[in-house]
Amino acid sequence: MRNSTKWICFGQPSVSWWSYPFSCTGSPPSRPWIRSKCPRVIRFDPDFGYPENTSPQKLRLPSVLTIQFSITEVRNRARNWQTIQNQKDRKEAKMNADPLNLNYRRWGSGKPLIVVHGLFGSAVNWQSIGLRLSQDWTVFALDLRNHGDSPSSADFSYDALVQDLQGFMEQQHIEKAILLGHSLGGKIVMAFADRFPEKAERLIILDIAPRPYPGGHREILKAMIDLDLSRMKSRKEALDALAGSIPALATRQFLLKNLVRGADGRYRWKINLAAIYPHLDELSQGPQLKNQYPNFALFISGSESEYITEEDTGLIRRYYPNARIVIIDGAGHWLHADAQEQTVEAITGFLRSTS
Repeated sequence: MRNSTKWICFGQPSVSWWSYPFSCTGSPPSRPWIRSKCPRVIRFDPDFGYPENTSPQKLRLPSVLTIQFSITEVRNRARNWQTIQNQKDRKEAKMNADPLNLNYRRWGSGKPLIVVHGLFGSAVNWQSIGLRLSQDWTVFALDLRNHGDSPSSADFSYDALVQDLQGFMEQQHIEKAILLGHSLGGKIVMAFADRFPEKAERLIILDIAPRPYPGGHREILKAMIDLDLSRMKSRKEALDALAGSIPALATRQFLLKNLVRGADGRYRWKINLAAIYPHLDELSQGPQLKNQYPNFALFISGSESEYITEEDTGLIRRYYPNARIVIIDGAGHWLHADAQEQTVEAITGFLRSTS
């Protein structure tokens, strides 16, 4: 195993240390000389053996010999290494920016209507509503990356999710579509429409507002990760094992739609939990909107859900001046499951009245 990465810093504070997501022995801000004098941090190869108790001008090779570098040499070497790292970062960013080929289901004919599910969901969850809406529209229900039958990726950022949606529309030769999103899917749709308003004909947002949501399903995700699936002999065992962390039966039943049995007979999660968990903080912050959406938008909430509150209506109007807000009595966060009939009526009524 390679040594832990060491750090050195110099120059003006143009880049924060957390811009370089590499492992290290201790966080750079915990070291006083970095925190107070050198906000710019450069990573050195761990095999180069930079010790913590020497000055930034000294580098120790793995051999007994210690070489004293001048400030100029240190800067030149670090600049060269940083150039290489920047090239690598740009290459990785380009790779991450490429949209994935998302799995999807399609029903009907007419104007395109794209459905984007929420966290832990999939296209399958929208089959009943998709078939209902397909009488008047061509419905595309997507599997997000790391969900359903879509490919996995370590990048689960808003940028990547928005680019996937854009890429899907290009692949299907869709210039403009009605976009429907639930929960996280609603955030993705809002972020997409903010960046590409000309591609978003109308918006339908289910039970989410354009604001941060602290927590972001962290406990649910942790419970799923901690569940020892190797010991599960049946889906019922898994359902019961999650009860201590997730009391709501309906939520557990929904989550277990992601549980499948592999060729070896063992259960596994279809959703890529390991890729999603590191991005929870970003996802909980919500989309960073910059513009007002000029077209019609519909926000639907359940009366038993706290995801859209009375205080959120002003925020919604700020970014969506042509928004309508509908509250379905008795429905919770998964209102498309709790109140499918009322949800379909609200959607179709909105689309027909704004066509």
